[in-house]
Amino acid sequence: MSTQRTQKRKGAESSALLAFASLRLCVLCVVVTVATGLSGCATQTPRGTASPWYAPPVGTRVILPEAITIPARSARAYFQDGRITGGGVNHFAPHCQLEINTVSDTTQTVRAGEFVITGVSRRSHEVVEAGEVRVATRFGIGIGIGLFGSDVGDIMQAWHMRLHAENRPEVRALICGGAFDHPSRAETPSIDEMRRALGKHVILELPRQDNPQAGDP
Repeated sequence: MSTQRTQKRKGAESSALLAFASLRLCVLCVVVTVATGLSGCATQTPRGTASPWYAPPVGTRVILPEAITIPARSARAYFQDGRITGGGVNHFAPHCQLEINTVSDTTQTVRAGEFVITGVSRRSHEVVEAGEVRVATRFGIGIGIGLFGSDVGDIMQAWHMRLHAENRPEVRALICGGAFDHPSRAETPSIDEMRRALGKHVILELPRQDNPQAGDP
């Protein structure tokens, strides 16, 4: 009788150990699966010129086929819908700015030429006042616009692209922003939207490995 009880106890212990081992294996499988999924999400970068999350990569060529005029008392030329706007844009639609280092009382000219993007950053511009609204950015660049007294707290997401060319230190950056919107909806512009805003005046030519339109050599 005692032997039977011992065998039953050992059988119950073995079953419990097997069940515990199976449980640990299941938990391990779940953890590995979740970790693998999260790792895939974390490392997968949205690609494609239509994606608002895909920035023009470093090495992108920025080509000016013709000279660009900078208005007096400004350091920027503005682009939207393929046109040079002459001093302002609709901030509720994608737009771009070509920025130089100096402000003058007279118009300035940026000669035709080619630049290379040497750095890209994503920045948020925030509405900080109602009425005659001032738009401030955490990185110190401001834009003055009117939002008809809106105090919603809309923001603009923008790509800031640092430009470089030999013997052309006067040109600082190309800045392209998306539409002002609620923080949960505001997006940076896609490369396709930037190209539509810039039109024929500024051409973005991506490096071959990042350019879906590039053919074989």
